[in-house]
Amino acid sequence: MYKYYWYIIIGLFITFNFTSVKGQRKEETPDTISGKGLVEAASRIFDINANKTEEYALRALEIGKNNDDELLMSKAYAQLVRVNLRLNKNEKAFEYAQLAEAGLTKHNGLYDLAGLYNTLANGNFNMGNIEKFKYYSDKCIPLARQTNNNDALTRQLYTRGMNAYRNTDYYLALDYFNQVLVITEKHPELERIKGWCFGNLSSIYDNLNDNKLAREYRLQSIRVFEKLDMVDILVTAYTSLSKDYLPDNMPDSALYYAKKALQAQHDSKMDHSLATVYSAFYSYYFSTANYDSAGYYIEKSIEIAEKYNRMSSAVIYYQLAGYFYITQEDLDKAYYYSKKAEQLAEKLSIYTIRHSAIKNLGIIFEKRNQLDSAAHYFAEYIQSDTLKNIKKIQKNVVKLSEIRAREQSEFKLREARNKRNILIGFLAGSAILIFSLTFLLRKISKQRNTINLINEDLREHQDELKLLVEYKSRQLDDKEKQYANLCNNMFNGAVFRLEANSVEPLELAFSFVSNGWKTITGLPIDNLNEMIFHFKQNIRDDYRESFFAAIANAFKTGVVVDEAFAYIKNGEKAWFHIRAVPTAVQNQVVSIDGYMVDETEQKIFESKLVAAKERAEEADKLKTAFLNNVSHEIRTPMNAIIGFSSLIIDNLIPEEEKEIFLKTINENCFQLLHIVNDIVEISRIEAEQTIFHFNEITIGGILNDVKANVIPLHHEKYPDIEIRMDENLEKLTSTSICTDRTRLVQVIDYLLSNATKFTPKGYVELGIIPEVDNIHFYVKDSGIGIAPEDIERVFHRFMKINPTAKSGTGLGLPIAKKILDRLRGKIWVESAVNVGTIFHFTIPKK
Repeated sequence: MYKYYWYIIIGLFITFNFTSVKGQRKEETPDTISGKGLVEAASRIFDINANKTEEYALRALEIGKNNDDELLMSKAYAQLVRVNLRLNKNEKAFEYAQLAEAGLTKHNGLYDLAGLYNTLANGNFNMGNIEKFKYYSDKCIPLARQTNNNDALTRQLYTRGMNAYRNTDYYLALDYFNQVLVITEKHPELERIKGWCFGNLSSIYDNLNDNKLAREYRLQSIRVFEKLDMVDILVTAYTSLSKDYLPDNMPDSALYYAKKALQAQHDSKMDHSLATVYSAFYSYYFSTANYDSAGYYIEKSIEIAEKYNRMSSAVIYYQLAGYFYITQEDLDKAYYYSKKAEQLAEKLSIYTIRHSAIKNLGIIFEKRNQLDSAAHYFAEYIQSDTLKNIKKIQKNVVKLSEIRAREQSEFKLREARNKRNILIGFLAGSAILIFSLTFLLRKISKQRNTINLINEDLREHQDELKLLVEYKSRQLDDKEKQYANLCNNMFNGAVFRLEANSVEPLELAFSFVSNGWKTITGLPIDNLNEMIFHFKQNIRDDYRESFFAAIANAFKTGVVVDEAFAYIKNGEKAWFHIRAVPTAVQNQVVSIDGYMVDETEQKIFESKLVAAKERAEEADKLKTAFLNNVSHEIRTPMNAIIGFSSLIIDNLIPEEEKEIFLKTINENCFQLLHIVNDIVEISRIEAEQTIFHFNEITIGGILNDVKANVIPLHHEKYPDIEIRMDENLEKLTSTSICTDRTRLVQVIDYLLSNATKFTPKGYVELGIIPEVDNIHFYVKDSGIGIAPEDIERVFHRFMKINPTAKSGTGLGLPIAKKILDRLRGKIWVESAVNVGTIFHFTIPKK
């Protein structure tokens, strides 16, 4: 009876880990600008790092809010639903679910909506909310079929099968699991789901007492999961095998597979699956009468299941613990766990466990000599809907018996027909044989002399044939040696033969590799059977699937393999190119022969060429923009200087206006000087010809320079703008730092100039944010702001985000950044369009 519970545990564990993909994937770093990339990255690493998934989803959500992208926000909410369910933050998960459902429905994101309903269905199933599970499952399945979301569809069909299975409706469960298998046949990328179905089919046929089919499905399941290296699912598979050996009185084998399950759990790093592993150790120690250890492990199973809210598993462990403590005469603990099992099984509608729990409660009260309570529970056990389950089981047994009887009848009928056909064939053959022998005997006597003559001719040619065979053998040996020399001395490449198992073509193995294989791949060649495994693991994740798809297509259709792919060699990225030709026997491809060359140096050279070309094009664009900009900026003041000076020289203006013209000429001279100084300054900094003088100075000294020499100039140029200082500046005037005073004031000048230039009205503020090791300055304005896509470009040389807005060369901010780099500081910017901009920069105190 308790073996049946173990199969329920196995099925539920697989269901709750349905989305788990072990593999050899690596966490990817998404593009910080692309919200779509963040959502996709969150989905890919969900089974590897739930916390990182939450971080990416929240960043995508922020981008969606900033850009008013409701669809992106809805997809981010859907990822947060998965994460919070995984982290047992169920209330938060359902809040996100409402937002995700509303947004996806509004923007017709039906594919993602099917995935959301699948997540909510399985989450409620996991928590024992069967009504909500059915509600979301009914919404998911038709939507998944409509949008071809095979992932969500197979998960829901699978979970429905598990729900039917745990309620002992085995034929309904078989129907759901077979629907999943039909879909996986058309979609090879869902192969792991096939393995899960095999595992549950084995459990069903165990309960239908068809041990042969059960064992076949269990072995198919383990082969799939071992091939996919899905250690999380192998935890359950090995646990199942461990418990299978106990009824056969093979405790050593049971302990061996329990330890394998523990190692697989350690590799999978899925803490909640320890409950399943510990239950296997409980079964082993209970069967070997080591009751102290058995009690310890069943208590640990319950503790872990409760910690991770795996109540559909916990109810099984409660029932097992109740029965265990009955056998140990610890009736208080037996009552506690049996009562919890009864109540939780009632909530989860798992009637078989509830009936067993009720029976155990009756036994407990009988042992306590509380006969009225014992009679109550025994009566409820007998009169409950156990009869309904018995009828259902009887119905299934009758149906199975009918199928078996029909199969036996058809087998006997075929056997009788075969016997009759064999007898008729034997009689006919005997008659033909007798006639043929008579005819042949007559001909033999006539041909005997001819045969003797032929034998003499054969003996004469035998020696000649022997010499010819020896000669051809020597030629073949010479060719093999020549081929081996060519293969083993192939420069920067290797030759190989790849064969496939005739039953399962994708079970590949190398039957030959040349010596160059070790050189280019870094893998040993002493064990050909293991080479394909190591080779597969080293292929980059983003190329592995397409590479083996090409290999599989070659075995299936006979096409030539011509693939370039990325490879991890000794921890570094390499590029290989394979070309291989299939070999067929009786129209069936049995092997692929080809060569592989290392194209890493060529790829590096190509990438350098592309990068150099891009840099040259960018430099050419910057040069053109710079020349156009500088020529305009220089001509403008020069035209003013030449024009006004000519008027003065020619005495074409009244005396009273000369002072105004001279002032204009002076202002344009300073503007021209400023442009030339910027060009010279950035050239000297980049050529590292600028000398920096580091001295101990105070914040007060810097502020005095700014107030005396910087702010008045900007205020004179832009009188309508308020230039103010933060109150923290006055508090920190005595603070000292070691830096170049002139250059620091120059940076503040550039930032104030930039702020006032792009602030039509309002204010510009210079301030300090106190920090322990640094002086953190900021320049804040209420100007036009900077668009998000332009923020990274503001520090590029000659770059003007809005070329028509204001004059200037586009060198001020790049010069400021170059100076701060030399002062060991950092600079960054925050901005919003039509709100304002804040430039931050820090200078180390020492």
